[in-house]
Amino acid sequence: QALPKLLVLFGIRPAANTSSLAAMAKRLVVVLVSATITLASKCPGSAAFIHASCSVQADSATSCDDVMEEMKARIEGQYKAWHDPHNNGTYKILSEGKTELLVTRTSGAKSFGGKTYTDKVLFELSQSADGCSVSACSESQGTSVGDFSTNYCNIRNLYCGSAEGCKPIKHDFSTKETSVSPSIGASKDASVCAPVLRAKDDIGGVFTDPNHYKPGTLAGVRMLSGNRGNAPSSDITLVGSDDGATFWTLHGKFTSVARSALVIDFSPKGGPAGLMGAYVGGRITFQDGNQWSKLAAPEAPLVTVQGGGVDLGGFYTDPNHYRQGTFAGTRMVSGLQGDAPSQSVTLVGSDDGAAFWTILGHFTSEARDALEIDFSPKGGPKLAATFADGRITFADGNAWPRHGRLFKLTL
Repeated sequence: QALPKLLVLFGIRPAANTSSLAAMAKRLVVVLVSATITLASKCPGSAAFIHASCSVQADSATSCDDVMEEMKARIEGQYKAWHDPHNNGTYKILSEGKTELLVTRTSGAKSFGGKTYTDKVLFELSQSADGCSVSACSESQGTSVGDFSTNYCNIRNLYCGSAEGCKPIKHDFSTKETSVSPSIGASKDASVCAPVLRAKDDIGGVFTDPNHYKPGTLAGVRMLSGNRGNAPSSDITLVGSDDGATFWTLHGKFTSVARSALVIDFSPKGGPAGLMGAYVGGRITFQDGNQWSKLAAPEAPLVTVQGGGVDLGGFYTDPNHYRQGTFAGTRMVSGLQGDAPSQSVTLVGSDDGAAFWTILGHFTSEARDALEIDFSPKGGPKLAATFADGRITFADGNAWPRHGRLFKLTL
């Protein structure tokens, strides 16, 4: 009686007669054995007979010393200089040599079912004439078949470069994966490894302006979108802050079909009316030499604040979408146009941490503590809301808390 239930678990429809069940049982054995085999790479091993895994063969356009140093720098940089963009897991070095690195990765809070999973990952490096050949294998340490690309991401996220939407620490190099072999039931979706991959060429995101940015605060932080709701637009909307307390709105336009050349009107806050710039490789470079850099994700949990005055401008999270360690579910809100108070409310945000949208609203009270937001450009309703004690509360019961810091500093 247990066999039919086990067959269903692995997606095999049980038959009514005994001979067919026997044949299906053989199919199940094949699935179970295949689920534990990963080809082409030396693997770290697992005590679980049935477990998901993935092996990768790749070529990095740099020396093996650089590859090893970069992987170790990311692990040792948790959670200040670097964080794991795939659900904010935790890596730990078990052993290391000049060309071999063995690590564990423990899943983050957003893993499947909210449970903690542990994987082992083994990297072997060999120098070639064209760079460094990487042979890697990740194996789940508990019983599993499907892994939602976790074993693949365990490997990829330690060497991927900025061209792939990742955040290098010491060495930024390109890597070409020549073979990716997940076990049966496991997957290899690169877009879930680092969510920014899905929109790496889109300007939407969170940027820092070095002329104002103060690490650990919201000063000098800007959130940009080139979309109206979910639809691409020729317009650019910016919500940001120079001091971390007052949040302004600015507007600009793309000046090229490729959406890489642009112009921003800084005059509402005392700057030039048409400052030209270019967006390339996660950076906006302006004609005056200033360069804004896009952040891949917050590097530590956000800090919620209570109160904070009567102005609703700030950095918020929506609990219906927020994923810790990413920009999914984050929003920047402003009730100013430039530095001047306005009846309109501007929101720039992201539900998945990759695509950033713009929506608008307006105040419905003189005290600026009641408002209405039009979510229809992204498929939602118009919602009334109130602002009090550092929180925007909507008529449907959802409440967005405001955060006083982008990063939580450890002193």
